[in-house]
Amino acid sequence: MTVSYDRLESEPRHKENPKKNANVFSILSFWWVGELLAIGNKRPLEKDDLFPLLDEDKTQTSTKKLQRTWNEETTSCASDKRGNGYRLLKAIIRAFPYTDYMFISSTALLAGVCNVLQPVFLSLLLLELMKTSVEEFWWAYIYAAGICLSSFVRAIATHQWSYHAYLMGVRWKSATIGIVYKKVRAMQLTKIK
Repeated sequence: MTVSYDRLESEPRHKENPKKNANVFSILSFWWVGELLAIGNKRPLEKDDLFPLLDEDKTQTSTKKLQRTWNEETTSCASDKRGNGYRLLKAIIRAFPYTDYMFISSTALLAGVCNVLQPVFLSLLLLELMKTSVEEFWWAYIYAAGICLSSFVRAIATHQWSYHAYLMGVRWKSATIGIVYKKVRAMQLTKIK
């Protein structure tokens, strides 16, 4: 059984990446991608539905950054005459801002801390509920709120961590493919001459 969809007629318009103007809450909750998901829920997505990449996510930008740091790496290794050669991984890591790495590390650490806090709050809550006196029962509400808050923060931190880590991996991959392609292309042009 095949399903056919009718294309919605729309006038051509200049699309802009919604993440570019998204506020903090939209970025944390991935609300900026909601319009695309709503269209995909109604019909299969087409090329015109997708928004353009941000400049920092484009292959050309990543390749230029990696090419610059790779040239610096080859120059410094050639002049130092120490070590055992060039370090592509070092160049890849240096090609992108350290703030991205710190954000990925800190959100992963925050998710891990919240993951540990949930059973701690649960054990404290259970101890509080087993008490017979009701005078300090308000601690049970604090521990229950701690469970809820740590669960909420863990969910946000986990999704932010995984999104940014995968995005960094895609940037690494596209930049590496870009400089390999440039190198192969230069070798082909040298052979032709």
